[in-house]
Amino acid sequence: MEITLFNLRVKALGFILVLIMFASLLAAPVTVYASGRPTFEGERGALQFNVKDWRFTLSGPLSSYLLNYTFEPKPLSSLQDLSLTLGSTIAGTQTPTQPATTFTSNVRVTRDIYFYENEPSIAVNPLNSDNLVVATHQYTPMTVFVAAYFSEDGGDSWEGPILLPLAKKDDFLASDPGAASSPDGVFYTSYLSLGLRFITVGERIVQVLASDIVVARSVDGGKSWVTTIASTPERMKFEIPWHYSIWVVLLDKPYIAAGPPNTVVVPYTEFVYGYNFLEGREFLNITIKAVVSRDGGLTWSEPLKISPTVDYYADGRVLQGPYPAVGPDGTVYVAYYDSGPDGWLTGSAFIAFSRLFPDSLNFTEPSIVAEIPYEVGFFSPYTDFRWWSLMFPVPATSKDAVYIVYAGALKLGGMPKVFITKSTDRGLTWSQPKLVSPEGGAQFFPWIAVGPDGAVHVI
Repeated sequence: MEITLFNLRVKALGFILVLIMFASLLAAPVTVYASGRPTFEGERGALQFNVKDWRFTLSGPLSSYLLNYTFEPKPLSSLQDLSLTLGSTIAGTQTPTQPATTFTSNVRVTRDIYFYENEPSIAVNPLNSDNLVVATHQYTPMTVFVAAYFSEDGGDSWEGPILLPLAKKDDFLASDPGAASSPDGVFYTSYLSLGLRFITVGERIVQVLASDIVVARSVDGGKSWVTTIASTPERMKFEIPWHYSIWVVLLDKPYIAAGPPNTVVVPYTEFVYGYNFLEGREFLNITIKAVVSRDGGLTWSEPLKISPTVDYYADGRVLQGPYPAVGPDGTVYVAYYDSGPDGWLTGSAFIAFSRLFPDSLNFTEPSIVAEIPYEVGFFSPYTDFRWWSLMFPVPATSKDAVYIVYAGALKLGGMPKVFITKSTDRGLTWSQPKLVSPEGGAQFFPWIAVGPDGAVHVI
């Protein structure tokens, strides 16, 4: 009896200690996230990154916030004078350039509210090619929003910005805008909404950073938007057995595609940070997932797993940058970057690919489309411009083929080049990658579109 009581006391004491460790550890990431720059290693001083710091694998604004590069975030409710009006007209001033013969002079789309806009994404109404929507980051003194702009005259003039709402009233950062249009003329915009979420550990309330994926839907050409939360992170957990004590879940890098019949897809990268008390180590599980709607964005599936789950701390492997396309029959295609077993930015990498057929509930096992012989560095060699994400692949579909463009280096330390590969059997097999860009200089951040006539356009 005394042995049993002794064991129970030991277990109870152990539980209390683990609970205390859990609470302190759970609070620690918030402290790291909210203040202080990390310790950097390398040749560029303050801007060189530490490859062991997983925050660098995140998308731009999210990574910048976690590394405290830009601003102290505040909730939307703290903005007293936003000075924005819905549908405010932007002057269609044209700036003379030297465009290609088939392009017009540049027309300014966005309106400088405070600072700048970046990472734009554009969609065209298939029922009216004069109707276009652009989604972009909109920086303010307080934070970063996602804004929508729309045009009804083929891009000659634009109206906006329309600031899209964050998921929760106390969220303070939006990121990663994407735009798409469906065959019935509905526009969609996807983005991240980030804020601190509250969870209870024993009698203590702890804040952790989390992100929701928001999809905004417009049925009037981009003039007004209705939003829904398409995916939210699994609740942070404290479990018995005690070897999993902390789960900080971040969803990152969503993008959106739409196609028939009423199919909308948003893939993303899930980061799950925790501490394994049994093994005495941190873990960072990375998985590519997606949510899918078959009713035009009104309802969404549970998160569907696309990739295997890898542990960044255990093997240095990174999965990131999933981009989608929807085929004419409603098949969903997702391509993403896989650093491979040799680790992140240390050698070669792969373009991975998976499919979701219209009558299936799960994505196929991912396959390798192509190998990137040599990964580029985190920064451009000439500037402190972060460009490692140029290796993220972008797919597009036609009535009889699937295409993927991506960038990578042909030799160690070489400049990035743009490649294209093609499949005529719905992604089962792929052609030998073909060089698209010229041999001199550096070419990166490719994008692809296929016209109704089957012509392939790469920019």
